[in-house]
Amino acid sequence: MRIAFNAGFALQRQIAWLLVFSFCSLAFIGWLIHSNKKNVENTTFWINHTYSVITQIDKIKVRISDWDRVSGETPKPAYFTSLRRDIASLIEMTTDNPDQQALAVSLSGALDSLRPATDANTRTILKNTLRTMMADEKGLLSQRQTVTRIADKKSTLLLISGSLLAFLFIFIILLRLNRDIVLRKEAEQRLPENQSWLQAILDNTTSLIYIKDPEGRYIMVNRRFQEVIGVKDEDLIGKTDHAIATQEAADHYKTRTNT
Repeated sequence: MRIAFNAGFALQRQIAWLLVFSFCSLAFIGWLIHSNKKNVENTTFWINHTYSVITQIDKIKVRISDWDRVSGETPKPAYFTSLRRDIASLIEMTTDNPDQQALAVSLSGALDSLRPATDANTRTILKNTLRTMMADEKGLLSQRQTVTRIADKKSTLLLISGSLLAFLFIFIILLRLNRDIVLRKEAEQRLPENQSWLQAILDNTTSLIYIKDPEGRYIMVNRRFQEVIGVKDEDLIGKTDHAIATQEAADHYKTRTNT
């Protein structure tokens, strides 16, 4: 019975390990999904932000083009107010990029130093600066898109690899668990035969032989023991000495058994 108990405990321990590992695997996969989602949200935000900056630069370029169409005339004050407002928005949008922000600030400086005699020169400076900013921003957009694609591939590969590895370990544990279950069933099937064989050996000896479990309960007695004690095995199996003898005798048997 001790062996059977140990086998059952080992089986329960393996099941517990399987549950723990399964939970850890699911937690790991969940963390990967959460982390990948955060990365996607972050990169998507910056890509959209870059598109917004490009759109704002295009908007200012269109206003400069309107200025070109009225060449020889100074635009109305409302035009410069709108242009300054667009440049101020561009300066605010490029706070994450000091180089681009410096160029945006130079747009505002060029516009503030505007003189009627230098209209054409000012427009050239504005257009050149905007062209530089557009090229830099498109390069940044391309770079961020490349980083996003690489990050997505890495995240996908890591997620697939982690999932496969987790399922592989779970599969291995299941195989071992199944093997232990099969072995235990085989042992349980052979147990009655072995008990019958052992009982036959014990019954053919003149010695008094009995087997107890760790709790002091009888689990097997031979025929000679039954004849001398005067009890049948069905009345003894599963019971202790206190169930078949007086308190004093049972304590005496227990003391002798322990020594």
